[in-house]
Amino acid sequence: MHVDPENSNPEDVKAAQRAWQLCKEKILSGRYFMVVLDEICNAIAYGLLDVDEVVEVLKKRPPELHVVLTGRGAHPKLLDRVLTFAARLRKPGWG
Repeated sequence: MHVDPENSNPEDVKAAQRAWQLCKEKILSGRYFMVVLDEICNAIAYGLLDVDEVVEVLKKRPPELHVVLTGRGAHPKLLDRVLTFAARLRKPGWG
């Protein structure tokens, strides 16, 4: 699939939205220890998903749920939310 971020194909947007709906259900269900959102950073960068909606869902996730985000070019709003926690895990004495 080739995605043009300036001119998204409506079918690509629909497919991404359907996949995101399933992901939201899994994230908020409380049934999982870990959810992997493979290539979600690319989907956001290409304009297929709204970064603010993704961040809001991540804020609402159960505290015991680990969410792994993959893909290049992570949006700064994701980095603000995620990297602070990751940095604390790697740096002794943080938090």
